This record gives sequence, structure tokens and C-alpha cells, in this order.
Amino acid sequence: MVATFSTEARAAAFNKEILVLEQRTALLKHHPNIKDGETGHVLYFEGELYFKDGKRAGILYGSTVAIDIKDSDSNPEIRHRDLIFVIDDSQILSSGISGYERTPKWKAEGREWLPLDLAILGGTGQYMGVFGSVKTIKLKNNIFQHTLEMYKPNLQ
Repeated sequence: MVATFSTEARAAAFNKEILVLEQRTALLKHHPNIKDGETGHVLYFEGELYFKDGKRAGILYGSTVAIDIKDSDSNPEIRHRDLIFVIDDSQILSSGISGYERTPKWKAEGREWLPLDLAILGGTGQYMGVFGSVKTIKLKNNIFQHTLEMYKPNLQ
């Protein structure tokens, strides 16, 4: 038996929230013994987060691990990616895989190849119980824009 919920029931059970954040700075740390482009290459990073209006939102911590290397121009490198958004002493945790090109392929929209969405796995504090997805695009000016589409339990 499969449980189904009407649109009205879902709307009553969860509040939808869309949060657009810009990661404007980054500190990077590479694995010392595995080169970029090799399976197992690890990259750790952090960056300041800002809302679209320029107000500081918090900080982002993340990591990527190369799990499938690009073997042709039509097959991008695949990395496992974890992102932790820290906003007002609360956290939003996300994880998934993303595709990366060795050289940027700029598009008319001013961004690189789009990674796959990450799953929002949960959160702490004001984000306890959230789920949803994160879409990240890299803008031309080396700013990463993260759009979080989250659903929070309606605890009325």
C-alpha cells in the first residue's frame, strides 16, 4: 500500500522556503598527495555567504571528492559534494554528486556547466526537519550562487 497526500495536505504539513545565497569568498585546501583530476582528489573549502541584497547570511563549509574521472570531452569529472550552510547559529546539511569540466564552458547566461542538484538532508535550530534540494551555479565573477528550495514541517 502506498500512501499519497493531496496538494492541500502537503501544503498544510510543510512550509516551502526558497533561499538564494551567494558565496563570495573561498578558502581552499587540497589533499597533498592526490592531484586535481585524479580519483580520490579531495578539496575542502569555506566561504562567506550573502543574501541577494548584500547582507551577510553566514558561512558555508564544504568538500568534494573525485569519484569518477573525466575520460572524454563529453564525460565530465564526477565529484561527491557536501555543503553545510551555517546561518544564524543553525545549519543546513546537503550532499550529492556534481559534474565538473576541466575548463570552464561559459554559457550566454554567464555561468559554467550546471552541477546536479544536491539533496538537503536536514538541519539544526531553525532548520530542524528541513528537506529539499540545492542548485549551485558558478557565476563569471567566481561567485557561487546557491538556491535552496526547502520544505519545513509545519509544527502548528
